[in-house]
Formats: sequence, C-alpha cells, structure tokens
Amino acid sequence: MVRQGYPRGRRAWVQWIRQGPWRASLIWAVATVLTTPIWLMSLPLVMVFDAPGSSENPWLWLMLSGILGLPLLCALTPLLLWLLYGLGGAWPLARPRLRCLGHSAHALPMLSPFTVVVSLIGLQLFCGGNFACHP
Repeated sequence: MVRQGYPRGRRAWVQWIRQGPWRASLIWAVATVLTTPIWLMSLPLVMVFDAPGSSENPWLWLMLSGILGLPLLCALTPLLLWLLYGLGGAWPLARPRLRCLGHSAHALPMLSPFTVVVSLIGLQLFCGGNFACHP
C-alpha cells in the first residue's frame, strides 16, 4: 500500500513546527543569534560607496539593505507570528486565513537573500558590475 503525503521524517518536522508559534519563535530566535554577527562582518561594506558617484547607485543601496536586513527580519518574524496567533484568538472566524498567513510568514527572512541576489543581477546587467554607474 502506497502512502500519500510527506515522508515520515519530514512529516514529523512539519507537525512539530505547526504546533504553535512558540516553536517557530524558538527557531527564529536561534537564527537571529546566528545572523547577528553579519552586522559586524558587514562593516567593510561601506567601502562599496568609496567610488565617486557610487552613493547614488540604487543597486548598491538595495544590496546593502538586503545584507543588513537579515538579522532584523529574523528578529521580526517571531513577533509577527505571535501577533497573528493573538489575532486568531481574538477573531475566530478569521483564524484559517491568519493561520495561512502565519505559515507564509515563516519565509519572511528569505526576502533578504532574494534582495541581495536581485541587486547583484541588476548591478551586473544595468551597470556592467561598475559601482559608480548611474542606471
């Protein structure tokens, strides 16, 4: 007999994550602690604005905001999950939609690497990799 759905190991992980926001908060708290050194390591990133005219390049600003935004997004995700969990208790009719929104909010920190990749591609396509260009 063939079983439909997740493999057993993954199914247990998904069930464990979906039990409540406290577990997701624990995971994102660990992620926040692990990504906080990014702020210290990104201090030399200010040197990308060293070339004349590079401070007006929007692709560089997008890249810098994506790199510096990762610890912030990791810290704000549990707060958003708890807010949605509390709203689900206050508005029982909206609970299924809030739960769906909460499950999609788990991917919020992935916005930061996506922003960095988009800015690097834009910098390469529109500026030829030159930091001092004005697209």
